[in-house]
Amino acid sequence: MKLSNIHAKSLSTVLVALSTLAGYTGCKSEKSVEAPATNVRQTVFDFTNGTIPPGLFYCYSIHNTTFDTLSAGKGCITHATFDAARDPSAFIGLQTEQLFAKGCTITLECDFEGLGAPLIPICDKFFDFNGHRTYGRRFESVAYKDGVNVWDVRVPNPTVPEVDVTRMAYCQFPVADNERVVMSVTTSDYGLEVSMNGHHFGVSCPDLPERFSVGAMACEGVCHLYKLIITEPL
Repeated sequence: MKLSNIHAKSLSTVLVALSTLAGYTGCKSEKSVEAPATNVRQTVFDFTNGTIPPGLFYCYSIHNTTFDTLSAGKGCITHATFDAARDPSAFIGLQTEQLFAKGCTITLECDFEGLGAPLIPICDKFFDFNGHRTYGRRFESVAYKDGVNVWDVRVPNPTVPEVDVTRMAYCQFPVADNERVVMSVTTSDYGLEVSMNGHHFGVSCPDLPERFSVGAMACEGVCHLYKLIITEPL
């Protein structure tokens, strides 16, 4: 996420400082192996045939000056026509019509080029701005070339293109162009547990709503989206 036209309130520029936050588990790279769960239900949105399945709607940031759609790529959907000079924000989101409850895990398979930043938005309130659905307050887990950021994005006025942004946590590690990654976010009463490429961290999120829409967003550069999977305990 770029910090132009927004009010950024980063909690820290040093990861160690984030460990002082209550409940923050830190960034770890160890791997764990667990028995596969059988008492779960999965909702899978598969983009590998280049189409968008039913059950999703387009949603944009209140920053957007253009309202492009995603198109078919090679085994994915993408916004390969991204033009930073035309629209430096270029948030193109797909959100679930279905609402999910705390306890679910959202998984996004994706890759990106350059400054691309595919992300998982969690949001329970949407607005209409210039004839398009736009996000209200949301919690974003963002993959990018230096790892993962987690943001709390507030919309003080749904008719004004400004947001307040707080970086809640981050985990730094290199991610190469076109390196396919699997980013997962598990929700709970505690907050968010985020994992990608064997790196894991948690962050307290007391304002996480009880029920919410989840999604996949292509942001700030060329992104390729392959699958969005929501896993719910039964």
